[in-house]
Order: sequence, then structure tokens, then C-alpha cells
Amino acid sequence: MSTRTDNLTKTSPYKYMEFFTDAITAMQTLVTLLGAGLGIWGIVNLLEGYGSDNPGGKSQGMKQLMAGAGLVVVAQLLVPQLAGLFTVEAAANAGNNITFLLQYTRNYITDVIISAR
Repeated sequence: MSTRTDNLTKTSPYKYMEFFTDAITAMQTLVTLLGAGLGIWGIVNLLEGYGSDNPGGKSQGMKQLMAGAGLVVVAQLLVPQLAGLFTVEAAANAGNNITFLLQYTRNYITDVIISAR
């Protein structure tokens, strides 16, 4: 038996948006895991550099650690913003979402530069 709600769900454009939501969640998880793995690898290299008093190893480890942390930040903050780009309502708000991403990225880079001084 088919009810009106079942037919509405089958023909609803939101049904197709579930794919994008699942894909974005999977992408967020994968990028987070990649960043965590890179960060752990960086910590290992950093400790090896300190253990053998190797400045090159310490430098490489720190770069990997920071790159891993950056990937985790991107996965947690920017990847979920992609969900707003793949909704039915996004056609009207696409410009606002892109503007938000650009402003957020610009502010983040500015904060990093200021804190490095």
C-alpha cells in the first residue's frame, strides 16, 4: 500500500539531497582522519628529531603537525558549509555562502598572520 506521504517522499527533491548530506558527512570524516593521521606522523617525526638532535627532523615534524591540524580545522569548519551549497534553498543563498567562506578564510588567515608576529 502506498500512502500520500510515501509518494511525496519519493518525488520530493529533498530525497535527492540526502545523498549530498551523506557524502559531505563522509568527506568530513575522511578529511578529519587524514588530518589526524598527518598530525600523528608529524608528532612521531618531531619526537625523532628531538631524540636524535636533528633540526631537519624537528622542522619536518612541526610542518606535518601543523598541516594535520589545518586539515582537521578545514574538515570541522569548512566542509560542513558545503551542505548549504547542495540544498534546494541554496539557489537563492549561493552568493551568501560563498561570501561567508571567503570572509571566514580571509579573517582566519589575517588572525594567523597577526598571531605569528
